[in-house]
Amino acid sequence: MKQWIAVLLTLVLLLTPMTAAAQTESNTPPVENDLATTPVIMGDVSRDGNIGADDALRVLQSCVGKIISFDPHDRYNDAPGAGIAADVDGDGVIRAADALQILQKVVGKIDRFPADAGLYGQNLTLKTFFADRYRTEPYASFIDKLEQQYGMTLTVVPYGDSLQEDLQSGKETADVLELNYVFARNMGREGHLVNLQGLPNQLGDDLLTRATGFGRHLYGVGFELQEGGMQGIFYNKTLLNQVAPDYDLNALYAEGKWDFATLRELTALATKDTDQDGKPNLYGITANAQLLEMAFVAGGGLSCLEYNNEAGVEKPDVYVKENISAQLETAPYLTLQEMRQTDKSWLYKADTAQCIEVFTEGQALLFAGYVSYSDQILGNADFEVGFIPMVKAEIDSYQTVAGTVFSVPKGKKEKASAAIALATQLQLMNPYVKQQVKQQYLQKGLDETSAQHVADLPNKATLDYSVGVVSLEQLSSAPVPAVVTGETPMQRIVRQFQSELDEYYMPFYDFIIFD
Repeated sequence: MKQWIAVLLTLVLLLTPMTAAAQTESNTPPVENDLATTPVIMGDVSRDGNIGADDALRVLQSCVGKIISFDPHDRYNDAPGAGIAADVDGDGVIRAADALQILQKVVGKIDRFPADAGLYGQNLTLKTFFADRYRTEPYASFIDKLEQQYGMTLTVVPYGDSLQEDLQSGKETADVLELNYVFARNMGREGHLVNLQGLPNQLGDDLLTRATGFGRHLYGVGFELQEGGMQGIFYNKTLLNQVAPDYDLNALYAEGKWDFATLRELTALATKDTDQDGKPNLYGITANAQLLEMAFVAGGGLSCLEYNNEAGVEKPDVYVKENISAQLETAPYLTLQEMRQTDKSWLYKADTAQCIEVFTEGQALLFAGYVSYSDQILGNADFEVGFIPMVKAEIDSYQTVAGTVFSVPKGKKEKASAAIALATQLQLMNPYVKQQVKQQYLQKGLDETSAQHVADLPNKATLDYSVGVVSLEQLSSAPVPAVVTGETPMQRIVRQFQSELDEYYMPFYDFIIFD
């Protein structure tokens, strides 16, 4: 194989001129139809409907830098879907070996590529909360084409209230499940989903994929990030003009100055005791503990996990303690504590509904929470509402709890490869969904800039490994018993945080791999 690759690389260098014009021509994909609504033919890198030696050449040109490289995680920087088509072995990396397999297919040495071999001739049932979406355009036409291409059938059905019970009892009959990534991770941890680790998977480095497993286990393939599960700040535009007319939130955000120090200044300025009873009746911000989670993630959070099993360690950890301590003691987290305890500018309510009521009644300038609360807010506020992404700190990204993955129920292991290939193909449709987001929020009542902020959120998504595992609300409000003399409250929180992480993630390192 190495000799073949050497020959191919030599051909690339000989056949591809080193001129800018040639590079530009190579980067101009043929667009004779709407490629984003056409399933990918593996190996058809040019997306012209045929597999030929020119497709292998494009892969090699990318490998040696002759054309702008494309990869399976950036599907739209060449022809839409080109990155999927190029990674024919499904390992998530595009290299000369992929070009070799394309040539082998052209000359009849192989019949199918590893990346999508599992889809041919399949009869699949996909169970999802979003069943209606797959029955409407452009999804319906895309699925029809997919079925013809692979000689397969795909039946899409909705799931009901018994999904968790059916998984836990082994009664689930669907072949593929579209699940929230936290739920998928939980079900996999309990042993109710097939472990996808080790299978051909172009989406192995996808944000949502990585969030469904740990160590030797993987229980979902990333499909779609959803803006509704991302966090941000709604603000009363009328009140902002009254109490802080010099604060242009959109300008601050654009200039990178929308940070926690600015948030504290603004909320302190807005907090008023207008009836002189000794306590505020107008607050800078209202939110529950989700605001603490936002701050924790903004400060760095747990965007990755480590497994600490050094010699002499009595009980292995799944994360280094010093990192948790450093993140909890960052300025964002401590700033929020100051806002709540010293400035009295944060009106804390455990019940989100109460926070929304406070905000829509004009008793708080800001409300921090999930985008999905927009219907309740915009439907009840009698003032103009704006939306701005969460304030930034160490990282310019935002936590999400709403993202879906494709998973396979235990007992359906033979469908695992097909499920991964199906998710990879259907991901091509995601831009069509995202194109509609801005218009949806404009119709709900947000202004142009706010609606664009919402639509852009998935582009800055991050997934935190503490979500659904550790409750910062409980750790911050309920006293954690001291076990060491002189242990500070923060040290207690860090210890309990570590303990809960260990308890949850250690099963992912068990040597038993559920399948």
